[in-house]
Amino acid sequence: MNTKIVVDSSASLYTLQGVDFECVPLKIITDDAEYLDNGTMDALGMAQTLRTYKGKTSTSCPNVSDWLAACEGAEQIFVATITGTLSGSYNAAQLAAEEYQQENPGKRVFVLDSLSTGPEQRLLAEHLRDLLAEGKEFDEICEEMIRSYGCIPSFLGYEGYPASVCISINDEVVHGIPNKHRYLNEGDIVSLDTGVIWKGYQSDAARTHMIGEVTPQARKLVEVTQQSFFEGIKFAKAGNHLYDISAAIQKYAESFGFGVVRDLVGHGIGTDMHEEPEIPNFAQKRKGIKLAAGMTLAIEPMITAGRYDVAWMDDGWTVVTEDGSLASHYENTILITDGEPEILSL
Repeated sequence: MNTKIVVDSSASLYTLQGVDFECVPLKIITDDAEYLDNGTMDALGMAQTLRTYKGKTSTSCPNVSDWLAACEGAEQIFVATITGTLSGSYNAAQLAAEEYQQENPGKRVFVLDSLSTGPEQRLLAEHLRDLLAEGKEFDEICEEMIRSYGCIPSFLGYEGYPASVCISINDEVVHGIPNKHRYLNEGDIVSLDTGVIWKGYQSDAARTHMIGEVTPQARKLVEVTQQSFFEGIKFAKAGNHLYDISAAIQKYAESFGFGVVRDLVGHGIGTDMHEEPEIPNFAQKRKGIKLAAGMTLAIEPMITAGRYDVAWMDDGWTVVTEDGSLASHYENTILITDGEPEILSL
């Protein structure tokens, strides 16, 4: 598999030996010139020019097109950006990743917010390079990446779970155990579900990816599952009731003829992985608790292409659809505010 590491130039890393690598430049713009931070920029000359320059100056992060061009040709891309709190680079890279994967089915882009303005981003890229060179298994890479941020993989060892990431394929709804002897095939869909602990607080998120060319039904299932999350959180506002979210998810998913799993639900999350309240993805007879600013919730639609009935495999973890139909999972940790909810795990 052709794997590539891409960073923006805040890392001050313009070449990286031993791996396919590209640095996407940030820019300094004046009315007269555009300076690209690409490793060959005359920084001293620029500084001398700007010292006496009286016009307007601005900075610009890489845009979506810049990130797309950097990903071109690679099958698996790891992107590390300057902290998203100071720059739009991370958001642009996220949008580019979504577009690249839509236009190139089966190819994967993982975007990492370095939470830094330079050195940590460089170290992250170098660490990724070393892990790839060592031939680490996917779950091992995920665990080391989580720990490199100063976080703890919350799934590993949780009630005996043996990995840092749940990997669930096709008819597996959730909690599939990574297996190095199992290979993905063209047309599969696979969900990746993981959580981390940072300074004592938990987060939880999941995405379902399409491998190569998938059936129209599989594509629609993945798309509807993701959108059902966003339909649900339209109601995730202080003053609304919890089960308003549940009803919205069910209404949207079932309008496409899909099933909404009943035996598994979302949950509150904080210093523990699973806290009250439980958050069904289907309507309830009651309204549920009133939402208040400061609540943190893990909203996670689990949608099937057939019936909603599920079963547990002999490993005690992997949950599959009872009728063998495809399943898709999408999850984020959100914060309830006085206005729109804040998604904490994008």
